[in-house]
Amino acid sequence: MKFANNIRLSTYRLLIKHRGLSVDRIRSKNFRNIDFNGASFYRASFYRASFDGASFDRVSFYGANFDDASFSGASFSGASFYGASFDGASFDRVSFYGANFDDASFSGASFYDVSFYRASFDGASFYDVSFSGASFYGANFDGATFYRASFYRASFYRASFYGVSFDYASFSGASFYRASFYGAIGDSSLMHTIQTDIWHIVIYSNRMQIGCENHTIKRWMSYDDKDISKMDNRALEFRKKWKPIIVEYFKAIKGN
Repeated sequence: MKFANNIRLSTYRLLIKHRGLSVDRIRSKNFRNIDFNGASFYRASFYRASFDGASFDRVSFYGANFDDASFSGASFSGASFYGASFDGASFDRVSFYGANFDDASFSGASFYDVSFYRASFDGASFYDVSFSGASFYGANFDGATFYRASFYRASFYRASFYGVSFDYASFSGASFYRASFYGAIGDSSLMHTIQTDIWHIVIYSNRMQIGCENHTIKRWMSYDDKDISKMDNRALEFRKKWKPIIVEYFKAIKGN
């Protein structure tokens, strides 16, 4: 039997025996609307395959390669992508509810109108990736890397980006309500970071994160001493020392 390029024999056995797929369909890499729930794709390779409308709930993709694959309308609830590669893959209207993408790679991938509700992307890499209209409600991206990523009209409600690296990222039209960028690192193009003697400061869009506090810059500037004192017992002294510096820094940013 002649197998399609980049699809392992063990993967064929899985698809034929447990999913009832024909050899011709596997060779054509057409897996649209297939139910893969609960399956394991350990180190499998599906380069440029089509999985539009497929279901991958609770699936394990450990070390798998799905570069340049298409996943329009697919579901990945509770799936694990540890160490997998999805470089150049396309995700259109996809749900990643509670999925784990730790240490996975998505260089050049495209995510359009995608939901990352409570997903974990700890240590994942996103180079030249588009997240147009994506929702990151409650998602955990701690320690992830975003290089030249676009978050056009994305929503970061209650998302955590602790220690995330944002180099040349774009946030046009994005919403950051109750998001946490504590310890995030910017490249001073669209995200600016300042390390102080007490808290790490992140300035992005029209917002500013100081420690665990996240406010619009205008609102933080307008707080009186009583409001600031309620945030932390060191907050008032901190603001007296750093407010003039932050004001001048923000003016310099706007001037550029």
